[in-house]
Amino acid sequence: MPGVEAALAWGAGVDKAIGKATKNSETPLQWAAQQWHEAVVGRLIKAGAAVDKAGKYGRTPLCCAAWRGHGAVVGRLIEAGAHHGLHKSGRK
Repeated sequence: MPGVEAALAWGAGVDKAIGKATKNSETPLQWAAQQWHEAVVGRLIKAGAAVDKAGKYGRTPLCCAAWRGHGAVVGRLIEAGAHHGLHKSGRK
C-alpha cells in the first residue's frame, strides 16, 4: 500500500477516474473494490473517497465488490454509507 499512500501524499484525487489505466474509467475506489484490495478500500474511504460514485457504466464500488463476491469489502463500503440500491441510471 505504499503506492497508495504516496499518491495521496502527492495530492492524487481519490475520486478522479483512472482513465486510460482502466478501460472503464473507474475511480480508484471502484478499482480497489473489484480487485479485492480491502486495505486500499479502507484507506481510500478514510481519505474521503465517495462510496457511491459510479463509473462510466454506472457501477458503484459496492456493485463492483458484490459482483466479485468480496464480502469484507462489501461490508466496509456499507459501513461507510454506501447505498445498496444505487445505480447511475436511477434503477434499483
